[in-house]
Amino acid sequence: EERLLDDSSGTLTLGIALMATVLGPGIAAAASGDLDPGFGGAGAIVERAGVGASGLVVQPDGRPVVMGEGAGSGPLWSTRRFALARFGTDGALDPTFGSGGVVGSAPIPARRLARQADGRLVGAGVTLLGDGHSDFAIGLAQWHANGAVDANFGTNGVATSGGLWPLDRPPGPSVSAMVVEPNGKITVAGGASSGAVRHLLLARFNPEGTADLSFGASGHVSLAVDGTVQALVAQPDGRLVVAGEAAEAATGAGSCMTLWRFEVDGTVDPAFGVGGRSQACSDTASGASALLLQADGKLVAAGFGNDAATGRRFAQVTRFEADGSIDVAFGSTGSVRGSDRAGDVEALAVAAQSDGRIVAAGATVDGEKQP
Repeated sequence: EERLLDDSSGTLTLGIALMATVLGPGIAAAASGDLDPGFGGAGAIVERAGVGASGLVVQPDGRPVVMGEGAGSGPLWSTRRFALARFGTDGALDPTFGSGGVVGSAPIPARRLARQADGRLVGAGVTLLGDGHSDFAIGLAQWHANGAVDANFGTNGVATSGGLWPLDRPPGPSVSAMVVEPNGKITVAGGASSGAVRHLLLARFNPEGTADLSFGASGHVSLAVDGTVQALVAQPDGRLVVAGEAAEAATGAGSCMTLWRFEVDGTVDPAFGVGGRSQACSDTASGASALLLQADGKLVAAGFGNDAATGRRFAQVTRFEADGSIDVAFGSTGSVRGSDRAGDVEALAVAAQSDGRIVAAGATVDGEKQP
């Protein structure tokens, strides 16, 4: 089914795909781990529009909310915007959410979605300032649990950071992670290029949608990292840890899985790793795609590494101590590798079970480099 949204800005389309699995007893005909035939009729639903989903939260009653991007024919600064859809536990669009189960609002390409403690939903992406062809900023949009725009957040439901850089330096700006902290503040991580150097970006907002002026320079931080940023966690004390990939010529690897930690005020934490940065390198290029903060303060990064002998990419999971040093008691000298002899593997997500065991999920590509 293709779903069309009509709002005051025109027609939007949202493309998403959801699957549900049976995780325990309750359906006699299905084993644990099988697709749940009670969800969408076959365990999966598809809303076709050519634009993939980029965020998912499950509300306490079990209804999933998916964030995608309203499709437009214009460039980034034109018609693309947030789009949300909520489904019932049976996979049908929930008519009590927005208009017929869907919401289209805020001229910000959607990238990340989070649920706040009070049930409100907040999405993050990149937006443009001025005439739409110059400076970019990190933007947020917030909705009530029923999909109505939270007009008390920012300006009519939209908040933006201060201007960062012009949008004429490829690769373009990105938003890769967002956390809602226990005090209600919202921090977004991403990256952008300034000249030939890629920068790590952080922007922190107060709960009401204003920039947190106590953080960095007028609410945002820029750090030259010569790499990419993919994941973010907030520690209970308010410090932030960012994970990704950074160039490292000294090891000969080319790039390494890298973590950075920042103080509450946005300054780099010199007590973490070496000068605020910790790295785990493989034979050649490696990087982190996901990050987990354990209850004991240790950090688990999941991503990829490359085997110099075979040329294959493998999934890499590395655990770091709270001070940024590598936990050598984890796996083989701090890391666990997962490989596929026929192709490449990369870990894209990581989580901890209640018994402390760590689960990583990702993607594999076959020997002919086809997904």
